[in-house]
Amino acid sequence: MDCAITNCLRPIFRNGLCEPHYRERNAKPCSVEGCEKLSHKAGCCEPHYRDKLAERSPPCAVSGCERPAVANGLCNSHRVRQSRHGNLDPTRPHDWGGKRSHPLYHSWGHIKRKTKEGDVVDPIWLKDFWAFVADVGEKPAARYKLKLIDRDGPYNKENYVWTMPVLNAIQASNHKEYQRKYIKSLRDNYPEKFAAYELRKHFKITLPEYNGMLESQRGKCAICGGNESARASMSGDVRRLAVDHCHSAGHIRGLLCTNCNRGLGSFKDNIETLRKAIKYLESHSK
Repeated sequence: MDCAITNCLRPIFRNGLCEPHYRERNAKPCSVEGCEKLSHKAGCCEPHYRDKLAERSPPCAVSGCERPAVANGLCNSHRVRQSRHGNLDPTRPHDWGGKRSHPLYHSWGHIKRKTKEGDVVDPIWLKDFWAFVADVGEKPAARYKLKLIDRDGPYNKENYVWTMPVLNAIQASNHKEYQRKYIKSLRDNYPEKFAAYELRKHFKITLPEYNGMLESQRGKCAICGGNESARASMSGDVRRLAVDHCHSAGHIRGLLCTNCNRGLGSFKDNIETLRKAIKYLESHSK
């Protein structure tokens, strides 16, 4: 049968009422002076009832534990641990909860994931988070970041350090202006790195390969044999020799000065047109 209270479908507990409605109708206020809660057991609300139990019960038998004993001389936490594990030894590591709240925890997790990508990581760091923290130390200031000195080197104490970004905060009124200022900052502060990025992106060659070609040409243009004289519009520095490549096959042919490179581009690499241009110049050279 259901509770006598309208729309209550709980089963009857006592006197035609379910347990919650029975306790609500028959409950008395807590006997502790000043407490307005309803009594739970022995004339007391639940918090005061637990306080009374704690006063009557001896402390837990485990050294250093001040909680009241509930069974076999143990507090509830130690009783459950004894029941589940067969002993009272702590089941959690001593630093439980301390790693995740540490500011370097996510950096450590990032490094651990690097092992799956084939990168070399100090084995002590992989096993011991606190060894990693001791080696890298605390962040010197807000804008510092952990980075590899040698990007191809291992993650260890000598190669993984705090560095201050060279680029300062960039102020811009819109995204286009920000991008322009950001690229200029990259060129000014990381000229070699930016050059390597451009070569890899546009011509699929590395900076050492470019430097090897430049050395084989003795730093001169492969066509006119002269030095580069054109200057970059943003920095005003003399440009590097341009990488000349075949637009149809895609292979690299050599390094040219700006004038020669633009000349070939104007003639669209058409050999017949270039021959006609030579004959034209020869016929008008007298």
